[in-house]
Amino acid sequence: MQAEVFNEVVDFIARNTKPNESIFVFPHEGQYYFFTDRPSVTRFTPAIYSCIDVNYQKEVVGDLKQKKPRFVIYVRDAFVFTDYNKIPNEIRLNLIFDYLKNNYYIKRQIGETFILERISFLG
Repeated sequence: MQAEVFNEVVDFIARNTKPNESIFVFPHEGQYYFFTDRPSVTRFTPAIYSCIDVNYQKEVVGDLKQKKPRFVIYVRDAFVFTDYNKIPNEIRLNLIFDYLKNNYYIKRQIGETFILERISFLG
């Protein structure tokens, strides 16, 4: 099942973005950058490890505002990294999570992986 979800997400990104178009993967699963052959919108991959510091979260939000990636791959899973140190990602990485919540909508759900699309691409 996991391989099917992964392949479907990779296929969606390949079909709906240009080769040089940046994406953002949140909060982990950085291998999507490699398998989609799409660059990251930020230097912080994966965010779960590198963005605990609020200043780094601000930098990621700044990158998202500046580069405005059309798609974000948001991985919500029930294992290992979901609640690192028993703090939910939505709280630990709250600046990034809130930015995504306010500027993206769920375009597609594949298993526990959500493809978010920037609201400005609607209509």
